[in-house]
Amino acid sequence: MTRPGTGGVVGQALGAIENALLDAKAKILGVPCAQLLGGVMRDRVPVYWSHCGTWRISRKPWYEPMIDSIDGVVALGREVRERGFRALKTNVYRYEDGRPIGWATGFGVPFEPGLNVDRKVLRGICDHLDALREGAGPDVEILLDLNFNAKTEGYLEILRAIAGQELFWLELDTFDAAALAYIRDHSAHPIASCETLVGLGQFMPFLRGQAVDVAIVDLVWNGRGRR
Repeated sequence: MTRPGTGGVVGQALGAIENALLDAKAKILGVPCAQLLGGVMRDRVPVYWSHCGTWRISRKPWYEPMIDSIDGVVALGREVRERGFRALKTNVYRYEDGRPIGWATGFGVPFEPGLNVDRKVLRGICDHLDALREGAGPDVEILLDLNFNAKTEGYLEILRAIAGQELFWLELDTFDAAALAYIRDHSAHPIASCETLVGLGQFMPFLRGQAVDVAIVDLVWNGRGRR
């Protein structure tokens, strides 16, 4: 459960403190905080609907409308489009009797320390992506986050299963830069990763090895300063 925050509570606290100090300094100087970091690079930032479906499927009954069927997933894709989002990011689900069930073995849900990927999971990923695409239509980008839920061979199995899908990127986590570079070489989709890394030293093997198309910086988990 602590995998997303490799710096632990201390790393998160350092990031929060540094961000607060940057904000305070900018206020004292009377300048935008961005000026302290080199200046404004853009005035608009594209966003996507993150964890799309995850809360309504796996956090019952706290997030409504709850989703307990593949029709609900289709409706969610439609909602994404109708609310004006240009992209959505979803997680891994398998389906039993038409009902989506979360698959996050990297976090112990279900408990499967081998992190093996079976056919039911592969079918579920494809069914889930197809349902979201049906609802969202052809113009909404779809991103898939695999997290720490497989080993290298499992990620490769998933890549083969989704090769025909239209994805903006495939996101996954591993601390092995060489393995991620190998996965990227065999992927039909751009690879995003690195959100769990802390400090420049951890990023460098992934950048030198050209292991990622998108290096993700996760401010919430590990803080700007820990990068």
